Amino acid sequence: EMQRSLVGSEMCIREVLRYDNDSLELLIEDLSRWYGADFDFKDNKLKNIRISASINKDTPLEEVLAMIQTTAKIKFHLIERRYIITQ
Repeated sequence: EMQRSLVGSEMCIREVLRYDNDSLELLIEDLSRWYGADFDFKDNKLKNIRISASINKDTPLEEVLAMIQTTAKIKFHLIERRYIITQ
């Protein structure tokens, strides 16, 4: 019984992406894998923007992107099924 709940809580932990002053590049790489979406940085210096966030796996991608836009002061433009990241 104890073991089963332990495994359950470990699964919960894995279902949240956590960032603590990490690069936007790292977060975008994870989102790309997690949601199967394509992203391009219009300017490479945007990759170095620092971000702190907790993202739940079942949050829709559009909601996650809206939160990141507000936090990191960047914009996502969906062009031909690819997200372009701009200032």
